[in-house]
Amino acid sequence: MKKNVKNVLIKLNIEGQGIVNFDSNDQSYIWNKYVKDNSENGIIKSYCKGSNIQFAKKNWYKDENEKLNYKIKISSDCIRHNLYKDEIPFQSPNIGYFKDLLLNFIATPALLTRGYLFTEKENRYKRSTCLNITDAEQVCNAESNIEVFSRSGEKITDEILKDNTFFYKETVGEIKYQAIGNIDLMNLQFLSTDQVFDRFGLNPDYFNIYKTILKRNLPTFNSELGFYCINGSSNIMPEYGIKFSNEDVLYLIKYIFTKLLSFDITHLKSYAKFSSLEYKLVYDPIEDTFNNENGWISIKNRKDIEDINFIVEDFYVEKTYEDSINLRKKINEEVEKIKSEKRAEKKAKAANNKKKKDESNIESENEE
Repeated sequence: MKKNVKNVLIKLNIEGQGIVNFDSNDQSYIWNKYVKDNSENGIIKSYCKGSNIQFAKKNWYKDENEKLNYKIKISSDCIRHNLYKDEIPFQSPNIGYFKDLLLNFIATPALLTRGYLFTEKENRYKRSTCLNITDAEQVCNAESNIEVFSRSGEKITDEILKDNTFFYKETVGEIKYQAIGNIDLMNLQFLSTDQVFDRFGLNPDYFNIYKTILKRNLPTFNSELGFYCINGSSNIMPEYGIKFSNEDVLYLIKYIFTKLLSFDITHLKSYAKFSSLEYKLVYDPIEDTFNNENGWISIKNRKDIEDINFIVEDFYVEKTYEDSINLRKKINEEVEKIKSEKRAEKKAKAANNKKKKDESNIESENEE
């Protein structure tokens, strides 16, 4: 009999044309070294000088002959931004200073899965993303090249002259990428409203408003605040927060899969879009790995996503309110006792140093 699901692994395949994620022109140094390593009969091609060059983001490697080579990539930040660009077109820190605006923003599937960081006068709200994904790296034999482009400008004199400029840009034809990652179910299952573990995601005083808003965006949500400990953890300090139900977690997982299914980056002369998606449910972290070819499930359409159904591992164990408060009180008393002892020790040390200094001054006066 299979156990509950502890993790969800994903493989995202992307296809496109041209470069959609550019790097700085500082890459020219390693590009020129690559060109020199791969030159034929001393003839160097695509050697780049100057600063008006646009390079694709890459991962660089050395082959068995110590020659440089590369694979074009789309960075994980670029992927994550484009997955959530409709719900989060931009992120302004000013949102944190308006309670209603903040709650309407963070009480959404987008922010629950993407994560956030906002600071207000008294609190800092932080939630890490549950979607961990690598850069999408090239998996085909497409080769890029440096081409010359021109940019037309306005007339700068009364004569027939224009401010036209030439620049270099890396280009490529059809290209395929693959990114791998996972959905962190432990992270997804819990939202902290407690400052004790430095992941304060919501002020508990705002919970009733937050709950009302979240019910509109997450129809299955019906949880209440409580004290929880991670199941099997050596840390016995209960954490105040919200534990999402199995239905909530499944809804958010399906939301993530829907975003991956609709992945699309479109520029004027290039694009990268969803090609295929596979996922694997991890029952045993030792057996269910990326290297194991068994257990992968393909997602081709929304129907495949709607059919997903499984039981998520119960990562958090609820503690009673009374026991949690008493334990915290006891721990706080012990901490205050230690602090008090340290303050008394520091005060006694200062007094002893002053006494020695005074005695030294008296001895000096007597000698005189």
